[in-house]
Amino acid sequence: MKKFDLFGDTLFVIQLFAAICFCGAQIYVFTNNIKGASITWILFWLGFVFINLVLSIQAFLDMKDRIIKQTVINYAAWTLSITATLSVLLWQGAKWSQVDSFTSFIVAVGFIGLIIFKIKKNLNIYNPRLKAGTAILLKAVPQLMLAYNIILFGGGGIATYTIIIGHIMINLRILQVSLSAKIVGWDENRKSIVFGELGNELSWIVATIAWIFFR
Repeated sequence: MKKFDLFGDTLFVIQLFAAICFCGAQIYVFTNNIKGASITWILFWLGFVFINLVLSIQAFLDMKDRIIKQTVINYAAWTLSITATLSVLLWQGAKWSQVDSFTSFIVAVGFIGLIIFKIKKNLNIYNPRLKAGTAILLKAVPQLMLAYNIILFGGGGIATYTIIIGHIMINLRILQVSLSAKIVGWDENRKSIVFGELGNELSWIVATIAWIFFR
């Protein structure tokens, strides 16, 4: 059990460190170059991590354990880091673009679909499946549109660290929640977090490919 706790604690520290480093690295790049970066990419990313923060808090309240508590802290750290990064992007003069408008349109249509699904299934608005769907809309769609934005304008405003650490952190979060599920089981909140993160990873792969070839 001690080894298990040590592994979980190691993941916890790595993710906290990564959140801090992301903030520093991406802000540093933004002070010199914002090409390829879209407002909706950061804005909806903030929404994504905030939703997962809420999901993890609910999971902790439903069935408390050490690892899910650490997950709550990690999502809180990422929420603060992304908020700071978005603030700098706007401060550097980023403007709302057609890509942002189109991204918002797709997300809005997706939300309408979720509302229809909620009504047909008679689900509570706080149902984890609805939150997972919302998370995918706020992360996967903007990242796919980020790839398109990079193709149009280049990816000089996206830090190399952001690209690399994105893949590492997504998979570490999935692993962390999976470890928690081994202890207390797979409830709807934990399943929803993992489902949302899988959509996050697939779309980030597409953005990464665009960044490699068009930056």
